[in-house]
This record gives sequence, C-alpha cells and structure tokens, in this order.
Amino acid sequence: MACRWPTAWLRDAVLVSHTAPNRDPAAFDEPDRLDLGRRDNHHLTFGVGAHFCLGAHLARLELQTAIGARLRHFPGLRLAIPAEQLPWSDAGTHWALTELMVTW
Repeated sequence: MACRWPTAWLRDAVLVSHTAPNRDPAAFDEPDRLDLGRRDNHHLTFGVGAHFCLGAHLARLELQTAIGARLRHFPGLRLAIPAEQLPWSDAGTHWALTELMVTW
C-alpha cells in the first residue's frame, strides 16, 4: 500500500488532533453524531488495543511513585489556592495545568 504525504508535511509543522477521526463532514454523514458502527473509515488511530502507547503504564507507575514519595516527605503538602482557581491551558487536543501552586 503506497502512502502519499501532503507536501505541507515536508516543510511545515502539522498538529494532528486525536479527537478528529470520524468527524470529517466531507467523509461522513452526521460527523458530530456518535456512531460506533460507522463504516468506511479510511484513517489510522493509535491509542487502544495493540497500538496503545507502550510507555503509558510505566509513566503512570512513575507518577504514582513520585507523587506518593513527595506526599510522604511533605505530609502537610496542599494546594496554595482553591482548586477552582488553578490555571488550565487548552492546547486544542488536551487540557493541562500550566502551574501547580502548593504549600506545606
């Protein structure tokens, strides 16, 4: 199977959204309707099954270990501001904290 890459990919940065598959109005009727039985999907996705990120489990384990160790070392660790005031960034494909202010 041959693959033809858009010429933009040869010279420009391209952001691929993992939320976009199955939502192309040029390819699907009612692209915003959840249709688990939709056919004729001519795209690739990586994130479940055999293609799930191999490092995801290790990353979760590392975070759980590091956060647990930090909480044991600083038992009084707590947010410095109310949780509702935490600054979040919408990067288009995911939400992320931009800053986590804590005190102990």
